[in-house]
Amino acid sequence: LHSTSRRQRQMCIRDRSISQTGSAGTSQSGLGVMEQFASALGLDNAQITYKTYQSGDRYPTDEYSISVPAKSGCKVVALEFEIKNNGSSQITANTSSKGVSIKLTVGDKTIAESATLLKNDILQLKNVSINAGSSYTAAAIFQVPESNISAISGATAVISVNGASIGTINIQ
Repeated sequence: LHSTSRRQRQMCIRDRSISQTGSAGTSQSGLGVMEQFASALGLDNAQITYKTYQSGDRYPTDEYSISVPAKSGCKVVALEFEIKNNGSSQITANTSSKGVSIKLTVGDKTIAESATLLKNDILQLKNVSINAGSSYTAAAIFQVPESNISAISGATAVISVNGASIGTINIQ
């Protein structure tokens, strides 16, 4: 999108180990956080797993792809999720307008997910086909102030449906 961002020097991408809280626990409905997340997104027969995060000047980092550049004074943080189709037939993911939101708390800042036009934006998937037994990587994108980026390890992401929290993911 922005030719200057293609020329910008790429920042190191940091991968960290990740743990989930609540996914093994239960909620009012008796389902774990990630199961509720998949259900709220309308992804029947799918399993969502939080994989990793990436931070830098843009996401994705591929030189010739459409990407989300960091705003001035910020770094882009992408939380990556794997959507696995555990069913016996292809599923089509359409996740927009489902009332699901993700907020990232980094240090003293709570940041809502940025709406993007990326094909793999987990809350905006449109007609994404996932074959039986296959997986698809989707992401939630955040603009994190540079002053908070060092606190990304230890941040938390709260997943909500229609304003009610269904659980938290810890980033380490």
